[in-house]
Amino acid sequence: MSIDPEALPRQFRYWLLHVSLNALPSFVIALSVLDFRHRPGAVVAMLAGIGFVIGCLTLLTSLEGPLAHPESLPARALKAGVRIRSAISLGGALLAIVTKSGFLLIDLWLGLIACSITEGVGRMLKSGMFPGLRREGFLPVFSTVVVEAVLIAFIVVMISFFALLVIQRRESRKLYRQGFGR
Repeated sequence: MSIDPEALPRQFRYWLLHVSLNALPSFVIALSVLDFRHRPGAVVAMLAGIGFVIGCLTLLTSLEGPLAHPESLPARALKAGVRIRSAISLGGALLAIVTKSGFLLIDLWLGLIACSITEGVGRMLKSGMFPGLRREGFLPVFSTVVVEAVLIAFIVVMISFFALLVIQRRESRKLYRQGFGR
């Protein structure tokens, strides 16, 4: 598989915008609730994790194939899934601000799940191969960001799957109508 050179800059801009928007609620939670604003190393780890996710998604969607071509059904479904997820994330953030309740944020719950997974893996590694692994270091924060991104990606894939079904149905109706001259 090779990278489509025309898709790479377009995909980078797309993922830079959408990953940043989707990371914003979790970033604000980390700065305010977890007090990361006083831990510059944690902020750097979070930004590095966000950059890593942007790079991975850019490369994945720039590989020759249907995701690199914006008019393909899978690319359109993915775009719909990302937009819906962004709307959920930002809508939840606005609702949390209005109601003054962070428990309405799906990002809070995904972040808690990501923290639990990262801490569980960290405990396993600490008890085994890496006895000196520190919980407060760069790697645990970076890993938590990446795990949360994987959880968000799973949600986006599920939304995209249903969006693909809707898009396919619309396309087949459109073709049916064109075939019968309506």
